[in-house]
Amino acid sequence: MEYIHIKSLEKFHPGYRDRDLRWAKVYFSIVQGDPEFELISNEIDKWRFIAMICLELGAKKPLPNIDKYWQSKGFDLKKRPMALTLQMLHNFLDISTQQCSVEEIVIRGDKGIRVDVYNGFEEATVTAWNSFCDKFPSLTKIKEVSQERRAHLKKRFMRESFRKFDDILKAIEEQPFLLNGNPESEKHKDWRISLDWLICNDTNYLKVLEHKYKDNKNLNSFNDPKYFTKDKK
Repeated sequence: MEYIHIKSLEKFHPGYRDRDLRWAKVYFSIVQGDPEFELISNEIDKWRFIAMICLELGAKKPLPNIDKYWQSKGFDLKKRPMALTLQMLHNFLDISTQQCSVEEIVIRGDKGIRVDVYNGFEEATVTAWNSFCDKFPSLTKIKEVSQERRAHLKKRFMRESFRKFDDILKAIEEQPFLLNGNPESEKHKDWRISLDWLICNDTNYLKVLEHKYKDNKNLNSFNDPKYFTKDKK
C-alpha cells in the first residue's frame, strides 16, 4: 500500500505538534502565496490539497492512498480520479510504501531515511557544545553520545528552534546562572547547565532561549536532579 505525506507540513500549520486539533488552522496565506500552488489549474485539486493538509494534521501520520479511504473523506473519485490529483500535486507530496510518523518523515528523503542528515546534526551539535565548554571551563564536555543522549537529540532534532543550536548557546552565555549557578543558594551554588539537561525535553532549551534564567527566579524549574551537572573541584 502507498502512503501520502504533505511535504513541509509544518510550513502550512506552524506548531501543529503542540496544538489541540480543535484549534487547528491552515495558514491559507502561505498556501495561496506559493507560486507552485497558484499554477494548479483544477479547482478540485486545490481544495483536495487543503483537505489533505487537514487530514494529515488530524491523523499525525501519512494518509493511505486507497480509493476507499478518499471516498470516506468525501472525495468524489468519479468526478476526478485521485491519480490525476496526485499527478497535479506531485511537487507537494511524498509517496512511500511505509507509513512512518510525521516526525520520522522529517529526516526522510525521496530515497529513504536520510540518516546522514541527522548524523551531521548530531556531530555538529556535540562539536559546538564542546567548543562552548572550552570557552566556559565550568561546563562539562561530552565524551560520548550514549544511546540515551542520541534518543533525546533525535527528538530535539524535530524542532526547528533547537536545530538553530548557536542561538541556544548564545542565550546560555547571556544568563550567568546557567554558567556559574547561584552563589547565594546552597542548593544551586554548584549547579551548571549540561547538555543532558538541555536536551532531556522540549521545555528546558526553550526556557533558555526565552531567557527565563536571567535573574534566578526560576530555580524551582530545575526539577530533575538526574540532569544536573555540578562543578568539579
